[in-house]
Amino acid sequence: MRARGPGIGVGAIGVVAAIGLLLAACQDKGDDEANRQAFPPKASPQRPALAPVTADSGRPGGADGVDAGLAKVKAFNERTPAALKAIADHEARIRSAAARALEAGRGADQAPAARRASLTALVTAARREAETAHAALMDGQAKLRQETDDQVTAAEAMLETCNASEPLLAYEGCKALEAEHALLLTNLQALAARYQAAEAAYGPDRAKLEEASAAVALAAMR
Repeated sequence: MRARGPGIGVGAIGVVAAIGLLLAACQDKGDDEANRQAFPPKASPQRPALAPVTADSGRPGGADGVDAGLAKVKAFNERTPAALKAIADHEARIRSAAARALEAGRGADQAPAARRASLTALVTAARREAETAHAALMDGQAKLRQETDDQVTAAEAMLETCNASEPLLAYEGCKALEAEHALLLTNLQALAARYQAAEAAYGPDRAKLEEASAAVALAAMR
């Protein structure tokens, strides 16, 4: 029986744990402790029963399940570039909104009274835009935590199935699944790291938004 490929089993568990730590580090200090536990322990998946090789199809028993698992992992891997771009887009919107708000806030003190209302509205709109983008980032992190658990668990369960069956060991779908599984772990790590970087960048931008809000509020009192 073929030895299990690299990145499977204990190695993958280490990767999942590392992703969990990255995502937990993204959380605001005010989050509930439960949200910091990114990957609660789950029972080991049950290995699917294998059907015998049939002369009619010439396919090994369990090949359909392998194909379904492979398709799921490939779909995730194919979505990763777009997901990384979405994170960058949200981060850029936050940065742009913070810069606009800060510029308006710093000009409010010297602006005529009639102009201050429009500057206040500009700051309010910019802050709303940044908060919406940040909420999308937080939603993405939550989804990634769940997908990390689900995707890795399902892929490794199917790899166990491949390793338990001599006919499946030679099946091309199992070989492809090993390669996609390795890419899956790489992509999950990249997404977790990108979310962590975006959350770190949000701190300074949030400070700018708060400064702008305070500036227009003080200007309105004069």
